[in-house]
Amino acid sequence: MYDPARDCYVKGDASDASEMPLSESTENIMKNNAEMANPAKETMTIRYDTSKGNGPEKPRNTETLREIDNSEAGAPKVQSNQSKAGPETETNPEKSTTGLTSIKRMVRKRPPLENIPSTASKSSTPLSRDNGDRPLPASSRPMQAASLAAASGLPEPPRSPPRKLKRPRAREDSSQRVNRAQEYRQRDQRREQQAIERAQEESYRRRNDEIVRSHYNSRPELGLAKRRESSIILLRYFNNFIKYVLIKNNSQPYQRILDLGCGKGGDIHKWENAGVSRFVGIDIAEVSIKQAIQRFKVRNRRFSASFFAGDAFGTSIQHLIDPRDLPFDVVSLQFCMHYAFESEAKVRQMLSNVSNCLKRDGRFIGTIPNSDFIIDHLSKIPTDEPVKKFGNSIYSVTWQSDTLPQDGIFEPPFGHKYLYYLKEAVDNVPEYVVPFEAFRAIAMDYDLELIYKKPFMEMFDYELDRNPGLARECRSMKVLKSNGEVGIEGECREASAFYLAFAFRKVGYN
Repeated sequence: MYDPARDCYVKGDASDASEMPLSESTENIMKNNAEMANPAKETMTIRYDTSKGNGPEKPRNTETLREIDNSEAGAPKVQSNQSKAGPETETNPEKSTTGLTSIKRMVRKRPPLENIPSTASKSSTPLSRDNGDRPLPASSRPMQAASLAAASGLPEPPRSPPRKLKRPRAREDSSQRVNRAQEYRQRDQRREQQAIERAQEESYRRRNDEIVRSHYNSRPELGLAKRRESSIILLRYFNNFIKYVLIKNNSQPYQRILDLGCGKGGDIHKWENAGVSRFVGIDIAEVSIKQAIQRFKVRNRRFSASFFAGDAFGTSIQHLIDPRDLPFDVVSLQFCMHYAFESEAKVRQMLSNVSNCLKRDGRFIGTIPNSDFIIDHLSKIPTDEPVKKFGNSIYSVTWQSDTLPQDGIFEPPFGHKYLYYLKEAVDNVPEYVVPFEAFRAIAMDYDLELIYKKPFMEMFDYELDRNPGLARECRSMKVLKSNGEVGIEGECREASAFYLAFAFRKVGYN
């Protein structure tokens, strides 16, 4: 029989101590009692009537389900504390329903707010009693935080200090308001003036670029016979020899060459003699690029070449160059880099293009006007002279900048403009001084290290002394004086002294 005191079935009388194994329904009752004692969990039973096949029944409360389990096993109903008072009754085992299956699902029960002291220590924002994920209104937070702290036995969390209100500014009188309005107007005027100046500078830059572009586009291709009849042919011969030596000393066979400011392709033959395998030329003048292509196709070359029209000083040239050609072994700028010294932005863009296209230990070579030569001749001009100009019948330099070099220094190093004239070649085209020390310092920012710098006349004497075999090259290139000796003389010598040659080496790991 069933002994309610010991909650088990016993043999014979209730006083018999031997216990029988509990039925499945009795185990369920014990589990339910244990789960009811745990406030964090609740047991719900969903009954399926498999005999009827009509799906799950509507969930009932725990007490009702416990009574159903008891009735199925033939055990007496256990009355909970919350049920109505009355005598215990036993259910008839014959009334238990067959074909019913019980499935249990554990559902986490939200504990009461008073039993979670850890929440108050972790967060200073209390939770509402009806919804644990929703903060309480701001008006009830201090009281709720205090109650949480009191319930948990922990000190009350510190409150944020009250916000300090800004002290209102004293009212301005009429004179102060007028002054402030005047400051605003002056600020706006300065901004407008700066915008106008930037627009003028951009327009001026574009105008200068257009002057240079149109000048070289308008120069016709004279041909070899016409060039030999030029009055400055000796100067051309001498300049070509200087470039030939510069290229020979800084290149090796089967290298890739990038020529920025290639013009009409006058150096193609020199690079072919150097034995290069690949040549890429870029110039701002579209007509000059077409003439360079024609000059390249005149004869069968021993290397491949590509030509592009583009601004190598104002914009990046990465979009023009085939990535398969990168990096180059040599980057050359012959008689053109002075156009970049109109502004610092142009100089840095030019050097960025050079450095990005040049491989490590590659060479950056070029020819530019000699700033020391310009300083020396400007110092000889009287200060009261309205137009500062020097030169001879072959070349001339007309100073256009508002400032003169002080103590041999151009400050700032950009934008010192002059008009350059060269007979049968350049017609008063605006150019800019290249202060070489400033150029060298900026080049170091782009991993370019100076390894060679010499004015044309000094370079000519130095290279002939170092390599006497170049005298034969001078004679073959007709670099001769009137008495038959190698060299240059007269006004052509002064015109050639206006330039210098340089070479940089790419350092670093890029």
